[in-house]
Amino acid sequence: MNDNIVDKIEGLAECPKLETLHIKANRLGQHRDKSDIEALLGLLECPTLTSLDIQSNYINDPAVMEEVIHKMPNLKVLYCQNNNFIKHINNYKK
Repeated sequence: MNDNIVDKIEGLAECPKLETLHIKANRLGQHRDKSDIEALLGLLECPTLTSLDIQSNYINDPAVMEEVIHKMPNLKVLYCQNNNFIKHINNYKK
């Protein structure tokens, strides 16, 4: 799903065995009628995700960590570089 025009993650409930999602360089966070959290909430439909790449999108709200990312029970690998929200998270790399 890298390098497309996706502005909201949805429909992952239909992928019960999905473990890795690469959705780098899309338009997540760019839709003016949707918050950053709304754009990522669809991730919670797929609790089997262990690896997520959301690099180079337009996510600004650091609340996505608390409201979405921290609620993903099996997530082990996360790539978020080139999103503004990481500038507001202390010890992001940890």
